[in-house]
Amino acid sequence: MTPNISWFEQFSDQVDGLVLLGDNKPCKIEGIGSIRFKFHDRAERILTEVRYVPELKKKLISLGEFDKRGYVFKGEKGILNIVKDSMVVMRGIMENGLYSVDGEVVIGFAATATGRVLSKTKLWHMRLGHVSEKGLIELAKQEVLCGDRMERLKFCEHCVCGKACRAKFNAGQQRTKGTLDYVHADLWGQTKTPSHSGARYFLSIVDDYKRKLWIYI
Repeated sequence: MTPNISWFEQFSDQVDGLVLLGDNKPCKIEGIGSIRFKFHDRAERILTEVRYVPELKKKLISLGEFDKRGYVFKGEKGILNIVKDSMVVMRGIMENGLYSVDGEVVIGFAATATGRVLSKTKLWHMRLGHVSEKGLIELAKQEVLCGDRMERLKFCEHCVCGKACRAKFNAGQQRTKGTLDYVHADLWGQTKTPSHSGARYFLSIVDDYKRKLWIYI
């Protein structure tokens, strides 16, 4: 639900009904339509059946409606993920006890922020390649951050994922004692663009003992 009629990509005023707020105040629905969002992954998706309620003070998204359509949602460490078919389609960030959509409304070719404003600390953290909180404080002391005051840095998912270590692989043991005792073969294709000879597949064969490689197109 939204009080902003300019956000709608498609809109119809042929609708009636009321929305009952938390204080039992009824608000009239004066239209319904679809709104285009650009979300956290920079992908654009359309929310349908959005109600236009001019009396609202805040924009609201119903998790109950997502539940009815088969979406799954989970909140953890201040982040709410809405998932469909193992893909996170929408994300909310906890602010003042409420989740704000991590994204922006797309109006024509212009993008309008939904109200979630990045703090100066978060902005400098991202500009400087996800520098640490200690590094930001030190730079602020040196007065190289345009006089901006650095605060405590909130949880950053990109930092956590970027610093994750790959699982260690044990050293392999070669059991073959002669050429062609054991070979590894892999057929790759079909490629969309053919080679100059018209081929769309290639076969690779590796000898386990000598590690010699053959490629057949």
